[in-house]
Amino acid sequence: MKKRIFLLIVLSVLVLAPFLNAANDFGYNNLYKDNQIIDGLNYSINTNYSDNAGDSHLFDGYSSTGLYGYYKGLLETYFDGIYAKITDLANYLPLAGGTMSGDINMGSNNITNINSIEADGVDSYFNSTLLIDGNIANADATLVIQSDINKYSCINMTEGGSLGMQLCYDGSGGNRGFIISNMETNFEYFWIDREEGIIYFQNNSQSHGNITPSDTLTYDLGSAVKRWNNLYVADISADDVEVSGSVTADEYILGKNYVTQYHSNLTQIATTIDTWYNISWNVMIENETTSGYSLEDNNESVEFYYDGIIRVQGCTHPYNNNAGIQEAKILVRAVINGVEARCLQVSKTKAFKSSGVDILEYVGTINVYKGQKVQIQWRVDNTDIELRGDTDFDNPVSASLNLERISNIN
Repeated sequence: MKKRIFLLIVLSVLVLAPFLNAANDFGYNNLYKDNQIIDGLNYSINTNYSDNAGDSHLFDGYSSTGLYGYYKGLLETYFDGIYAKITDLANYLPLAGGTMSGDINMGSNNITNINSIEADGVDSYFNSTLLIDGNIANADATLVIQSDINKYSCINMTEGGSLGMQLCYDGSGGNRGFIISNMETNFEYFWIDREEGIIYFQNNSQSHGNITPSDTLTYDLGSAVKRWNNLYVADISADDVEVSGSVTADEYILGKNYVTQYHSNLTQIATTIDTWYNISWNVMIENETTSGYSLEDNNESVEFYYDGIIRVQGCTHPYNNNAGIQEAKILVRAVINGVEARCLQVSKTKAFKSSGVDILEYVGTINVYKGQKVQIQWRVDNTDIELRGDTDFDNPVSASLNLERISNIN
C-alpha cells in the first residue's frame, strides 16, 4: 500500500510541476529542503498542514489514504474518456501491435486500410460477402488459395452444410487439375487435365445451344480407337461418312454414288475375224454421270479415280451388213489394264438375218483401284457382223456402258 501511495504522489508531482513553475502566486511562502528554507515561491493552495499521530502530516485535510483516493478519482474522471481506466490498461492492445488473448467484436464497424490479413485458425467466417475489389486502386484482384505440396485447394459452395458443389485443384499427384464435384456424394462431374487441358466429363451432359469447332475440317469427334457407341440425330450433313459396320434404314437412303453412262453412236467394224476390238465411246450422258471417271486412249478406255467394287452393265447391237443370212458368233468382255474380267464374259451364236439388228447384253462386277483402266471389247468370227444402232430409234446407239460403284473392296 505504501509503495502505491508513493508512486501516486510522484505522479501527482509530475502532473502539477508545470503549474508550479508557471504560477506567480502559490499559498506556501516557504518550502523546506534539507532543513533549509527556499524563498521566492508563492503558493495559493489552502493547506491545513499540522502534526497528527497517525499520518504525521495532513495535506489540505486529507490523510495519505484519502489523498490516494482523491487523485485516483481525478484521473478516472478526466482521463477515462481518452483511453481507459488505469486499472484496465493491461487489457488493451498497444498501438504498436501485440498478441490478442480474445476475440475482436467490431460491432458492425469496418476495418479499413489493411495491408494483409493472415489467419491461422481452422475456420474463418464471412457472414455474407467477401469482396476482393481491384477497382478501388485501379489494379488486378486475385483470390489465392494455396495448399501444401500434394494437397487439395478447394472452394466449397454449400447450403445448410454439405449440400452443394466443390471446386478443387487436385495436388495429390497425377494430372488431375481442376475438379467440380458434389459435396454430398463426392461424385466428380468433370475434371481438367492440368498438363494437356483435356476436359473429362464423368456423367451425362446437355447442351442448350450449338457446339461449333473453332476451325473447319480440323477436329474430330471420337477417334479410331475410341469411338462413340450410338449417334441419335435427325439429319447428318457431312462430306464423307465412313461406316465399318452395317447401315440399317427404315426409309430410303438418299445420296450420291459414283456412276457414269457412256454410249457409242458409231458403227464399229471388225476387219478380221477372231480379233478383240475396243469399243470407242463418243457420247457421255452428263445428267447420268458423276465425277470419278474419265475417257482416255481415244475414248476406248475408262480411267477410275477411286477404289471399289463396280457393277458393269451394258449392251451391244450386232448388225448383219446386208450380206444375206449369216451364221456368226459374237463375244463381249471387260478388260482391266489388259486383264480379262472373268465375271464379264458373254457370247451368242446365231443366224443373223440380212440387215437385221440384234442385241447382246452383258452385266457383272469388277474391282478396281484408283488409276486403273477398263475397256469393253468385242469379237466376231464373221466380218459381215458389225455393231450399229437401229435407225428406228431417235437416238440410235451401237453400244452402251453403265458403271456404278456398289461397295468398298475390303
